[in-house]
Amino acid sequence: MMTTVYRTLELDIISAKDLKDVNLFSQMSVYAIVSILGDPLNPQITTTHIHRHAGRNPTWNIPVKFAVNESLAYYNRLSLEVKLISYRKFLPCSTIGKVRIPLKGLLDNPANAGFQLSYQVRKKRSRKSKGTLNLSYKFGDRFYAQVTTNVIKNDGLFIGMALCLAMFIILA
Repeated sequence: MMTTVYRTLELDIISAKDLKDVNLFSQMSVYAIVSILGDPLNPQITTTHIHRHAGRNPTWNIPVKFAVNESLAYYNRLSLEVKLISYRKFLPCSTIGKVRIPLKGLLDNPANAGFQLSYQVRKKRSRKSKGTLNLSYKFGDRFYAQVTTNVIKNDGLFIGMALCLAMFIILA
């Protein structure tokens, strides 16, 4: 075991605007998968609720907290990823796009509580915007934690599919 310095990252996933409509016949019901990428010893992932029939402008206003390894963040190894998903009851869920934000940039420019930022939602290998994600963030005080070195490798695609399946089971 080793002792590591962490900071609490408090996010508020506020809303998305002008998302690309990936549904052909109905209004989109959208949720977000929020995760911290790059820390193999402390994988963190959560989801928002599904904003049903939100169309292109879902709103969540959901607070999310993560424990961020400060050293990895300052060495630009960690990023915040928000993946926007269109939930479909009878068809597979469809990825609208995602936002990936290096945590070093957020640490270097601490925001005041309630300060809202906007990021372009993009698909992999696409330069064209698929909409805008609005969020706010704040870093808490430092704390120390004992970390074990047992690493469980996970596949992001599998997690996303499992979450989509779990949402289907819960909401069906």
